[in-house]
Amino acid sequence: FFITHNIISIFSKNLPIIRNAVPLVPEMAELILVGDIGGTNSRFQLFEVDNSMKACRGQKAPGALVFEKTYPNEKFDAFVDIVKLFLDESGVKDRRPAAACLAVAGPVKSNSVTLTNRGWSTIEGKKLERQLGIERVKLVNDFVGTGFGLLTLNSSNPKEIRVVQGGTPKLGGPIACIGAGTGLGEVYLAPNGPGTHDYEAFPTEGGHTDWAPKNEVEFGLMQFLKEKFGEPNRVSVERVVSGPGLATAYEYMAKAFPDQVNNEFHARFEAAGDLNAREVAVGAKEGDVLCKKVMELFAKEYGYEAANAALKYGPTGGLYLAGGIAPKNPELIADEGSPFLCAYADKGRMKGVVGDIPLFMVLNEEVGLRGAHLVAFKLWTEIRGSLAGASVRCADDKSNKKIPYLCSTGGALGLIALGGLIGIIASRALTK
Repeated sequence: FFITHNIISIFSKNLPIIRNAVPLVPEMAELILVGDIGGTNSRFQLFEVDNSMKACRGQKAPGALVFEKTYPNEKFDAFVDIVKLFLDESGVKDRRPAAACLAVAGPVKSNSVTLTNRGWSTIEGKKLERQLGIERVKLVNDFVGTGFGLLTLNSSNPKEIRVVQGGTPKLGGPIACIGAGTGLGEVYLAPNGPGTHDYEAFPTEGGHTDWAPKNEVEFGLMQFLKEKFGEPNRVSVERVVSGPGLATAYEYMAKAFPDQVNNEFHARFEAAGDLNAREVAVGAKEGDVLCKKVMELFAKEYGYEAANAALKYGPTGGLYLAGGIAPKNPELIADEGSPFLCAYADKGRMKGVVGDIPLFMVLNEEVGLRGAHLVAFKLWTEIRGSLAGASVRCADDKSNKKIPYLCSTGGALGLIALGGLIGIIASRALTK
């Protein structure tokens, strides 16, 4: 019998939900491409997906990993050459991905982006579609990828998330993320559908808002930063709350407190080049006095800015701390009485408001790549229409009540019986 979706929905209300689901239509495996494109390296993953799969909140996006590899950007004259090599080395021969999402370290406008520290021409999604034979290519900012990746994290897995401040995230509430690393990224997510995973992520330049010093030492740091970067009227938060901000703050502290400089460490710091911020963090753990002051300053200012984000975005669905610095220094960020938490709570009349926001620290280092994976999978489902994942319901998804779960035996028998019942009803109607 030919059974339409509407007829099925009439009779499916009382059918049992069986978790071992199979698709209502034959499976057709296709490929999706995922990429994390930084200034130094480009990492790619290729997944095989089919229409029995569905993205669910708190789970990694669906797909069987076919191939993954990281390439140094400096060895390629054009970005498309890297992707072509990756697809050639993947062993999929003439098969081409149906959809791709690339999370790129740069501002994305009209599905295109320019990496300022590379000699490549502008990367354009439409152009890549033609060059690579991919139906849809979507470019997103790398921190937008992080935002989408939050939706794949398992809140009960201590290897993925650490609770910094308790509270139950509001289902369907706004979500925000702030992350200190090479820069200071900020992104917020708003619900755009009935499912718990249906969110849209919006990039911001929140890290470039004004930084406000609060004591004599910080006023001195502000003057130092103004002179260093040639900005006489303002200093952005990112100049302080970031990896480069750590290094700059140490430079200032060394000049402001020369009697506290450890000459052996200072020589190590200057020899570290672009890795000098890491040396500051290591020096603090080794007990260096100035490094400890710098790390405490960083954690405190991180806390102030996180509280600002809580007030600006109202993330009742959770405020997340991403980036590589926080997880490596939990004693300064997440532990009780830490400089971060003390500054976060220092909001005067708004202390109760920020205190009600669930606050988490992201521990999974691949959250950005996982976000790009989720976007690529959703892009593929848009291309293929409603059949993709139509037979699957997520554990906490109340948006698909009319679609039953079918197992290989009981579900099939139930469908046959339902078809027979519909046939009997139809035949009786025709004989009247």
